[in-house]
Amino acid sequence: MKQGLKPTQNLVLEKVEEHIASAPQPIQNAADFGRKIAITRKSKKMTQQELADLASVGRRFLSELENGKETLEFGKALQVARAAGFDFYIGRR
Repeated sequence: MKQGLKPTQNLVLEKVEEHIASAPQPIQNAADFGRKIAITRKSKKMTQQELADLASVGRRFLSELENGKETLEFGKALQVARAAGFDFYIGRR
């Protein structure tokens, strides 16, 4: 619950965050990927530690991923994404 908002405003904000978290979005770079992970984690009301534990990675790794660090291990980044509920498909544009 966000401070200073009425209960109905909080409900609307939660619904918007859920929609953003579940809507497909193009990922152009590490920052986009990290932002999507963070939004999804928050919409599930999970802490970084909870998601990191679920994905079998460290909290620091997850923090760096959410902040767009570009030199992270791809396999671990996929572990986090799968733990957050994402499936991956690749296709030509």
